[in-house]
Amino acid sequence: MKFNFDVLAKRKNTNSVKYDEYNSCLPMWVADMDFLLAPAIKNAIQKDLDIGAIGYSMLPDAYFEAFVNLYHRRYNTNFTKGDMAYVSGVVAAIDSILKQMCEKGDNVVMLSPIYHTFYHCIENLGFRPLTSDMKYNGEQYEINYQDLEEKLSNSRSKVFILCNPHNPMGRIFLKEELEKIEELCLKHNVLIISDEIHGLLTNPGVKYIPFSNAAKSDNYIMCLATSKAFNLAGLQSAAIVCKNKELREKIQEAFYRDDIGEPNYFAVNANIAALNDSEDWLDELNEYIYQNKIYFKKYIEEQIPQIRVIMSDATYMMWVDCRKVTNDSKAFIEQLDQKTGLRVCPGIQFGQCGEGFFRINLATSLANVKLAAQKLVEFVKG
Repeated sequence: MKFNFDVLAKRKNTNSVKYDEYNSCLPMWVADMDFLLAPAIKNAIQKDLDIGAIGYSMLPDAYFEAFVNLYHRRYNTNFTKGDMAYVSGVVAAIDSILKQMCEKGDNVVMLSPIYHTFYHCIENLGFRPLTSDMKYNGEQYEINYQDLEEKLSNSRSKVFILCNPHNPMGRIFLKEELEKIEELCLKHNVLIISDEIHGLLTNPGVKYIPFSNAAKSDNYIMCLATSKAFNLAGLQSAAIVCKNKELREKIQEAFYRDDIGEPNYFAVNANIAALNDSEDWLDELNEYIYQNKIYFKKYIEEQIPQIRVIMSDATYMMWVDCRKVTNDSKAFIEQLDQKTGLRVCPGIQFGQCGEGFFRINLATSLANVKLAAQKLVEFVKG
């Protein structure tokens, strides 16, 4: 490999949420990678720093063109820079869009289990999260279309939030699944927001399908960012794709109104460097993380077969079924942390159907993955 992913950034005592919010010696809970930045990104940030002044930044066409070109190269997408708008983050974008499109008491439909922050975002705005639980067959999750349509058909359902690929279980939706989702949302006049920030993080040889590639209409907003694939969450930068000009302009106005439409000084060139000059780093990253997944799943299921690790197609997280050893995932992870120093994310945070599961972040060194697996086995075996 050209890049050494065994060498990690030293982040303890640096005001890091991952390393400093809890006193865990092995934090593998939040979606944040431990690896060193891709060299091109670091060089771009250093070049901006060397200017010696940090002022307001403009958004050049190159920012949007970098997204357009990378997604076209990798996924044959057809959106253009004119279909895009800048926003300071995907959650910020969703929050602003919901305020623009919903009224108090309206429903926001989601497939559950799903990223926990969406629940907070929806409820804090006075809207109602309405979840359609996916069907789990012991190996994988499938959409319950009958239940999903029932939720979408509610007269107060205005927006559907999709995770594509899905967080927490790393599920890549098939094109026909995306088409069916669009069909149901169009039928019931529900706007689709597709969060695609994990799309670049896929197992080698596997590609996710951007929602725009499956869509037959312009009834959707696609959210993109480098925050996960290149670990740039701290730069608070993202973009949306919206082919509906009237809707896009309305959303752009909402972003400016909510003060989330202007870039961080370091965000512009760092994003351009990530998307234009760091694909070789990304490909090696995906291979490294995939090997971490294989090791973790094999070791856990050999040592403690009562626990099932669901193999993810995308993201650097693994969704773990521990229902045979606990009926309280929150207590389970607290005790795991207290006794071993390994901190993971309780499944109950992702919805009621996440009870008895936990999510673990494997975007770290193989040595840390091996240590985490050993700690989990020791804890479960007592």
